[in-house]
Amino acid sequence: MYRAVTLTPEDRDFHWFLWRDSETDPVMDYRMTRVTFGIASAAFLATNSLLCLAKENESELPLAAKTTKESFYVDDGLPSVEAKHEAISLHHQLQDLFNKGGFKLHKWDSSLPEILNSISERCAIHPICPSMLTIVI
Repeated sequence: MYRAVTLTPEDRDFHWFLWRDSETDPVMDYRMTRVTFGIASAAFLATNSLLCLAKENESELPLAAKTTKESFYVDDGLPSVEAKHEAISLHHQLQDLFNKGGFKLHKWDSSLPEILNSISERCAIHPICPSMLTIVI
């Protein structure tokens, strides 16, 4: 997820790194253009990006915006709704919201087959990779 967050040009000056392929090569300096996993501010930058995305799209995608603000930490979400139709609507709104920000949500799960059947197979949980975004009813 971090690599999906673009750094503003003025912030790139704080994300330099040095590199060379071998000891005999000259040291080259590079600037990151994206948030990198492992830097101290990565979780903050990723979370803040989602919060800004939610705020910018609150009127168009209110359920997704509310869920993003209240049920996500970085790229992990555990929303809960009371009805099947709400779960399906939430799935579609969250997909739309995250797509607008260049993020891809995947690894969805639910205890109800009707909800899982409404989610495209590429978004459903894969048994090899059990971390997931679960819609609880």
